[in-house]
Amino acid sequence: MDPTIDRIVNELKKGTFVKEVILIGSFSRGEECVAKTGRDKKTLSDYDFWIITSVPRLFPTKTQKEWKALLGDDYSFVEENYLMAGKILDNTTTEYIDAKNYGKVLYGSGKEFRKIVSRVKEVPPVSDGMGILIDKIPHLFLAESLEKRGRKTEAMNELTKVITACGDYIIIKDGQYDSLLSRRAALLEETPGSMKISKLYRFAMRFRSNPVRFAKGFKKINKELRAVLKPIVAELPKTHPGSGSLRVRLSFPVKLGVGWKNYIGAFIKYPSLKQKRVDASLNLLSYKIEEARESLKEPISWVGGDIGELVYKLKVAGA
Repeated sequence: MDPTIDRIVNELKKGTFVKEVILIGSFSRGEECVAKTGRDKKTLSDYDFWIITSVPRLFPTKTQKEWKALLGDDYSFVEENYLMAGKILDNTTTEYIDAKNYGKVLYGSGKEFRKIVSRVKEVPPVSDGMGILIDKIPHLFLAESLEKRGRKTEAMNELTKVITACGDYIIIKDGQYDSLLSRRAALLEETPGSMKISKLYRFAMRFRSNPVRFAKGFKKINKELRAVLKPIVAELPKTHPGSGSLRVRLSFPVKLGVGWKNYIGAFIKYPSLKQKRVDASLNLLSYKIEEARESLKEPISWVGGDIGELVYKLKVAGA
């Protein structure tokens, strides 16, 4: 087991009323992305956990700044997802499928975890694929900002997140899914009309296996990705079915602003509020807040101008 994961789990299990700690995400599947240069290494994948508690819990054990102080140079981002013991997930998402198939119980018996995922099906609804794509598109802006500052490996890592989300949306829309990246790549190749994104998806896999080697060629990959994204985004519905969230039309270019501690804020013009500018919180917990703050220095726009409206799940700050 990665020693960094051991250190995180030791901290998580100290939390009040913690019954189980489950490793999910790329580390649980053995698909984590780690850049190695000689003896040095930099973890690019997030550390994702489900923490099952006997009482409701909303706030993380530590801030990202505190995790960074504890974990040092090998830190990327620690995602703490809290679930109540006894809860059963009746709906299905890619995260739930991946957790069910590859989640690793690192603390506790795992009994509650198995109960929680017992009803999760193997194929997510199209709305989940749509949500994945919408949530990951802002990483494109972050990637471009990082590349301009010479942080090529990190920039390409963010870009491959968008590529993967784009490919996943296509195969989910086609009624298919698999937890493993390699199998999703194979499914994508079999999907009609997906040759261009399939090629990018394979590149994303090569990058994950050797980030330092495949960090070059950012501008070419970015241009190809934008060309693929344009028709896909144009076909997205004008409203996205987000549970308990506002449905807001958002046009590009848009300037991001710093929002809540683990969120990225956005200044949006709400048509329903007579174009009033309000500070909203964009649910992008997978975003690294430190990197996002740096990206605010760069203007956000699409090459080729307006590519249509996207709908984000937004929660008005303070509501």
